[in-house]
Amino acid sequence: MVFSDPAFLFAFLPISLALILLLSGKAHSLSILALSLVFYYWTSGALTVLLAASIFGNWLLGRQLQDMPEGRWRDWSLRAGVCANLAVLAYFKYAWFIAGNIDALLGWDASGLFATIILPIGISFFTFQGISYLIDIRRGDVEAEPSLIRFGAYLSFFPQLIAGPIVRYRDVRDDFRAPQISLDNLAGGASRFVHGLLKKVLIADTAGRFADACFNAPAEISFAAAWLGALAFTIQIYFDFSGYSDMAIGIGRMCGIRIRENFCRPYSSATLTEFWRRWHISLSGWFRDYLYIPLGGNRAGTIRTYRNLAIVFLLTGAWHGAAWTFILWGLFHGAFLIIERLAVGARAGDVHAIWLRFVYLLPVVIISWVLFRADSVADAGHVLLAMVSLTDPAAWHLPEALHALATPLNLIALTLGGLVFVMPKDVSGGVWAAQTGRTGVEAWRLSYLLVAVSVVTVLVLATDFSPFLYFQF
Repeated sequence: MVFSDPAFLFAFLPISLALILLLSGKAHSLSILALSLVFYYWTSGALTVLLAASIFGNWLLGRQLQDMPEGRWRDWSLRAGVCANLAVLAYFKYAWFIAGNIDALLGWDASGLFATIILPIGISFFTFQGISYLIDIRRGDVEAEPSLIRFGAYLSFFPQLIAGPIVRYRDVRDDFRAPQISLDNLAGGASRFVHGLLKKVLIADTAGRFADACFNAPAEISFAAAWLGALAFTIQIYFDFSGYSDMAIGIGRMCGIRIRENFCRPYSSATLTEFWRRWHISLSGWFRDYLYIPLGGNRAGTIRTYRNLAIVFLLTGAWHGAAWTFILWGLFHGAFLIIERLAVGARAGDVHAIWLRFVYLLPVVIISWVLFRADSVADAGHVLLAMVSLTDPAAWHLPEALHALATPLNLIALTLGGLVFVMPKDVSGGVWAAQTGRTGVEAWRLSYLLVAVSVVTVLVLATDFSPFLYFQF
């Protein structure tokens, strides 16, 4: 089930909100847990058992860590818990990939043992949340949650369960214990949800169709098609993922749970260092706090700082998927972050020259998205080669499939998406749409939301829904 599915919009969501808003105390968490498990079962079937096991295992170990005295046994218990979480993630997400590469090197047939593995949706998100919970208990940043129901509601919270953001228990603990239910939060959350859904169905899905038309035959792609496809995907992935984050934040707010922002105008950055402070903030913050800093961060000398950056972005790429394209994408970003540190030092994230956005940041990011989007390293190579083949006789040829897509509505949607490249850093449509009580702009906001609801309703009912890109992670 996805948020743009009519069954979710017109059945599951209103019923869920009615139950959650009417109940209070422990019943509030119980309703969230039950509904979240139903939501996940609707999406993943029997794999819901894995989510239930993650809930119980992390809750139980958290209680044990809380009660253990300081000493090596407490440290070893934490390591065992982290390793158990990572082992489950590694088996479901990477076993087939690792075995396939071993087969290629040694001529074995080990990958056949893992060919039937089904990747549980959202496993990367709830696994990282479980790990952060255990580490925070060990560090003393948070106390273990005594209620299994409340912890289960946190780890399985359906708005962000299958595509993030990665929510840390310490950030939402108080809200799960005393939900912030109010008319302002209900209205603001609904507005934020509608805004995110509009980004998904109007802009992301439209841009995705353009990207697909260009990338469908990478070996035959032209210069113009390669750049158009890369630009379209750059628009698609931002509006798809930030749109999902808007919807998750909106539903969370309606339920009385405040989820932190996950995007802050990343394409308005001047450097890649700044980009990663604004893109998928929950993931970059997770790797910073639970990997980069424990490795020594930038405090262990220049060479080790570069090593730490390389490790973090190697794993960032691998987190996104079990494929060499994702790993190369992560290393590509890591390499440019190291280059920025060599050129500017630790101030790379504080550079504010707007011209750098257009001559440096956007070209680097757009090229990197080719690696992310391509089905294989070979396909990525074809597209990247086409992007520099301006002298090719067929350089300006565009696929026939684009002609059918070039309708006025699609072109308007694509143009609206392209505005994200020129927007200022301090403007957030999602935050603006969710604001309440500011009478000076209420009329503008109400007009926008009425139009958004109308457009979303027409598009959801008239077109086939498509899954969010980050569902595979």
